[in-house]
Amino acid sequence: MVIQGNAQIGSYKLRIDPTLQGAIEVFGTPKIRRERFGCTARWVGQGISMSFYNLGGQDACKPQYGYFRFATITAKGWRTVKGLGIGDTSYKMHALYRRVRWDTQQWAGISFNTQAMFVHGAYSTVQAKIMNGRVVAFRVWYPAGGE
Repeated sequence: MVIQGNAQIGSYKLRIDPTLQGAIEVFGTPKIRRERFGCTARWVGQGISMSFYNLGGQDACKPQYGYFRFATITAKGWRTVKGLGIGDTSYKMHALYRRVRWDTQQWAGISFNTQAMFVHGAYSTVQAKIMNGRVVAFRVWYPAGGE
């Protein structure tokens, strides 16, 4: 399965249907956990956890109202378009992504976006989590809103 920046996770097209319903149509029925400011959907067998929210006051756990915030992907078999996958070395990450920016001690920004709508400027749309020199997770950001 391929992560295409913040546009697509597998067959889930974030810029076409960023709703929880869109994710369910691609990945199947998730385990849902209601949270204070949104909803988390987990597809355990596929190694995917997604956070959804709604700025318009609707219930983010209802498939039609939950809008994608970010996903964390941990299962082997997932990779970026450039070929970086879960289990690969940080050396390979640096070889594929020359402009790595460490967002925290463990999360490295490997894909950037400079959409004008974000006041803070450039942000990492895809991050790789590195532990013991290996990629153990990807995080994909696409604040879809829902207002």
